[in-house]
Amino acid sequence: MAAMWGAPAFPIIFTQHPIAYLTPEQLRERAEEMIDQIEAILMGRTVSQAAVTA
Repeated sequence: MAAMWGAPAFPIIFTQHPIAYLTPEQLRERAEEMIDQIEAILMGRTVSQAAVTA
């Protein structure tokens, strides 16, 4: 997706879909599962591909 928008090195984090029908609590749980990856990206640390696609 990042390459399609012209930023091939931009880090991407994936989550399972669909998310449209999740409750706020379920969305929070999804975000908490990804928080380490989000923090690494925001802090400029390398995020392994395994972690990004988990």
